[in-house]
Amino acid sequence: MKQRFPSTSPGKSLSEWQNSPSFHERGSPRTPCWTTGRSRLFSGRHHETPADPAEHMRPLRVARAMTLLAIETTSPVSSVALVADGVLAAECAWRSPDAAAGLLPALATVLRGASLDHVDRLVVSAGPGSWTGTRIGISFAKGLASGEAQRIYVLSTMDILAWPFSGMPVRLCCLIPCRRGTFWYAVYGNRCRRQMRQARLPDIAREAGADALFTGPGVEEIPRDEADRLGIALAPAALRYPRASSAAFLAAEHLDAGVPSLPAEPFYHLPDESHFPCPRV
Repeated sequence: MKQRFPSTSPGKSLSEWQNSPSFHERGSPRTPCWTTGRSRLFSGRHHETPADPAEHMRPLRVARAMTLLAIETTSPVSSVALVADGVLAAECAWRSPDAAAGLLPALATVLRGASLDHVDRLVVSAGPGSWTGTRIGISFAKGLASGEAQRIYVLSTMDILAWPFSGMPVRLCCLIPCRRGTFWYAVYGNRCRRQMRQARLPDIAREAGADALFTGPGVEEIPRDEADRLGIALAPAALRYPRASSAAFLAAEHLDAGVPSLPAEPFYHLPDESHFPCPRV
C-alpha cells in the first residue's frame, strides 16, 4: 500500500512517542487546549475580563482524531509544530534570515523519530509576509506531501496571528510589513476578520479605532513615540509573530467545521475575496 507521506525513518508511531516517558517529562498536557478571556496587561492598557468569563472560554474540540504538522516561515521567526488529537506534542521556533536552513533540523526535533506517514495534514501559511519565506514554507510542505496536494491545508498568516487572541474580548489589528512604509493589515472583531488591506500606519490606526490592540511583525517597526502619538496599544512581544502551533490549532478547527483550504500559492498581491475569504477564526 502506498504511504501517504515519505517516511524519514522507520521510527515509531506518534502514539508510541506520546506514551513514552520523554513526552511526559516535558509536562505536555493531555487535556483540551483552552483560550480564555482573562485580564492581561497590553503595553499599559488593561483589558478587563467580562463578568462571566465562561463566555470567552472555549475548548478546542475536534470531532475526529487528527495529527497535524504545521510549518510557519512567513516572518523573521520561523517555527514547526506537531499537534496530535488537539494536544501540542512539540514545537520548535527559531529566528533567522534564512528559514530554509532551520526547517530540516526543526522537523527532526519535532518528530523525534516518528514517521511522517502518521501525519494526517500538513498545515502551512500562504502569507502575506516575507516573499522568500512564504515560498520556502509552501515548497517545503509540497515536498513533504510527495505530490498529494489534498493533504496540504493552507491558512492566511493574518488568521494565524489572530488565533491566540480569539477568546479575548479585544478588538485586534494584525500588522505585517509590506513596502515603502506601508503595512498589510486586518481588523478583527467578534472573531470575524474584515477584508485585508494595505495602507500607512496613521490610516490603519484611524480605521482600527482607539480601543484596538495591535499585533504582528509590523509592530516591531513602529517607534514607541509614534505609537504613543497615535494612541496605539501594542501586544506583548511573545504574541507578535505567527506560530506554527497556532496554525495547527486553527486548521483543526477549520477542518472540523468543513472550512476549505486556501490555494497552496504564495500571497504577494492585493487580496480579493476569492483568494482570501474572511472566515471566523
